Amino acid sequence: MRHLLFILILTFSHACFAHKDTALNVDENGNIIGLPVTFTPAKFDRKNLELTIGKASVSFPSCIGKFFADEDSIITFSSSWYHDENKLPAYVNIEIFPTGKDFSYQLLFTLDGLQPIMFNIHTKLKKRTYIHNLVIDNECKVALNAGA
Repeated sequence: MRHLLFILILTFSHACFAHKDTALNVDENGNIIGLPVTFTPAKFDRKNLELTIGKASVSFPSCIGKFFADEDSIITFSSSWYHDENKLPAYVNIEIFPTGKDFSYQLLFTLDGLQPIMFNIHTKLKKRTYIHNLVIDNECKVALNAGA
């Protein structure tokens, strides 16, 4: 019984200390609210597909812009800057939920410089979510870096 209690405590204590991103808000002018002063000003221009965080700015090329094609998509922002940066740099996470679809896109960029970290697509099937890496070809990477 004591061993079972010990295992339960270890299991639940790990869940309590799990890392969670900080949700960011975007106001009607595209200002991103919730980042530390170090990473401000922060703004997302949905019409021109431009993201600015601190001194860095990126214009998304069409190979990335296609993820934003559905004008009714819900776009959420979250971030983390308070974790061990030896494992993962401080980042901004953009999630795009196309209307009426059973998938979403995830675009992860460094907060310092807006360099791409990874792009994923999350698909739902029978109450499960599967995460697939979106492969960005070299031409798109060059265009993305040119926009930074």
